[in-house]
Amino acid sequence: MFDRAKARKDKAGMATALYATAITYNVQDRWKEEEDCFRECIRLLWEVSGYDNILTQAYAFLCSSLRAQGQYDKLLQLVPEYEKAIARFEKAAGRTQPEAWGNLYVALMNTYIDTKDYDKAGEYLAKLEGIVNNNISRYELARAKALILQSRGDYRKALAAIDSAAVEVQESEFDLNAVRKIKMEILTRMGRFDEAFTLFDTIIAANDTIKDVEINARFDELRTQYEVEKHIAEKERNLHYFLFTLGICLVLALLLTATFYYNRIIALKNHKLYERIKEQDRLANAVETAKATDTLSPSSEQKSLVMRLQEYLLSGENLSNADMNRDDIISALGTNRNTLTEAVKAVTGKSPMEYTRFLKIEEARRMLDSHPEFTIEAVAFSCGFNIPSTFYRLFRKQYGISPAEYRKMANSSPKK
Repeated sequence: MFDRAKARKDKAGMATALYATAITYNVQDRWKEEEDCFRECIRLLWEVSGYDNILTQAYAFLCSSLRAQGQYDKLLQLVPEYEKAIARFEKAAGRTQPEAWGNLYVALMNTYIDTKDYDKAGEYLAKLEGIVNNNISRYELARAKALILQSRGDYRKALAAIDSAAVEVQESEFDLNAVRKIKMEILTRMGRFDEAFTLFDTIIAANDTIKDVEINARFDELRTQYEVEKHIAEKERNLHYFLFTLGICLVLALLLTATFYYNRIIALKNHKLYERIKEQDRLANAVETAKATDTLSPSSEQKSLVMRLQEYLLSGENLSNADMNRDDIISALGTNRNTLTEAVKAVTGKSPMEYTRFLKIEEARRMLDSHPEFTIEAVAFSCGFNIPSTFYRLFRKQYGISPAEYRKMANSSPKK
C-alpha cells in the first residue's frame, strides 16, 4: 500500500499505510517501530487535509508508545502540536471534539501518574470527568482516581474507587490482575494484611491460568515474525555477501596500488640521496686536492693535525675501538686538548668527538660499498659501533637514508 501510494505521490495514502503498520507494531508491543511509523504518518498528514481524525488518533497512539518506552519528556514535548492538531480538527469539523481532548488528557493523566506527580494527574482527571459524552473508559478513570486518592492517604475512597474499576474491567484477566495489585497495595497501607495476602494468592492463581495462553500467543507471533524476517534476511544476506566481496576486492586493490606507489616514491627518494652522497664524495675529493696544493694557507698546521687525526682513527684497530676517548687521541698525536679542539673546529666545523663519529660513519659507508660480503652489523662493529641500533640511527641522521637502503642502492647502481 505504501509503495503504491508513494509511486502516485499520494501522501494521504502513504500516511494511511503507515498508520495501519504502526497499529500492527502496537499489537506486537514493538514500541520503537510503532513510534517511528506514527511520527512519519503525522508528518505526512500535516501536509494534507481531510484526515484530521486520523491525525489526532495517531497522536494518541504515539503518546501511548512513548509512555510504554518511559520517554515522558518526549511525550510532554509533543503536547503543543497535539493540541494544534485537535484545534485543526475542530475547525474543519465545525464542532468540539471531546473524544480527541479526552485521549490527550488520558495520556497526560497517566504520564503524571507514572512519574508520581499526582497533583497534576488529578488536574487532568478532573478535566476528563468534566467532559460530557466522552468515550473514555470508566475503568481508566476509576483506576486513576484510586491511585491519586492513595497518594493523598485517603485509602477508604481509594479502595472504593478501585472496586469500581474492577467492576468495569471486561478486557482480560491480566487487566483485572492490574486492578488487584493496586487494591492489594491499598489494603496493605490500611493494615488489612489478611485481605491483602488473600488477594495476592488470587493474583498468583490468575497468572498461572493466563500464562499458557500468553506464551502460546507469543510463540505464534514470533513464528510468523521469524518466517517473514527469515525471507527478508536471506535476500539481504545475499546482497551483503556480494557487497562485502566487492568491498574486499576494492580495498585490496587500493592497498596494492598504495603499496606500489609508496615503494616507488621511497625508491626514487633513496636513489636521489645515494646520488647526492656520491656527488659529495667527488666534491670532497676535489676540495682535498685543492687544499693539498695550498701551501701558503695560514692554517696548514691545523690541517696537518686534522690529517694526522684522520690517519690515526682509520689505522689499525683504532676504528673498531669503541672505548677510545679524547685523551687517548691527544696522547697518540702528541698535542693538547685546546690545540686539537681548535684545529678540528677550524678545519671541519665540528668538535673532535663529532668529527670522530663522522669519520666512523663515513668509513662504514665506504665498507658498505666495497665489502658486500659483510653484514651491516659486521660493518658497524668494525667501525666501533657495539650497538647496531645506534649505528642505524647515526647513519640515517648523517645521510638521510638507512644503511640497508644505501647498500641496496649501491648494489643496483653501475660501478664506475
